[in-house]
Amino acid sequence: MSVIDVIAEEGSSIAGVNLDEAQGTANINMRFILNVRDRIHLAAIIKAVRRLPDVHKVVRLSG
Repeated sequence: MSVIDVIAEEGSSIAGVNLDEAQGTANINMRFILNVRDRIHLAAIIKAVRRLPDVHKVVRLSG
């Protein structure tokens, strides 16, 4: 299951995506702008994404 699959399964949609290679590593930084109902919904999505084996870190950015 991918990050995108988890987001969809949790009932959210993606409004924007930004991907950057982490210099000097094989990692990719992914930034998603999501449409969520409320902070509880966002917390459920974050928790589900964190369970993915290839995900190293999930943080919420506000802006």
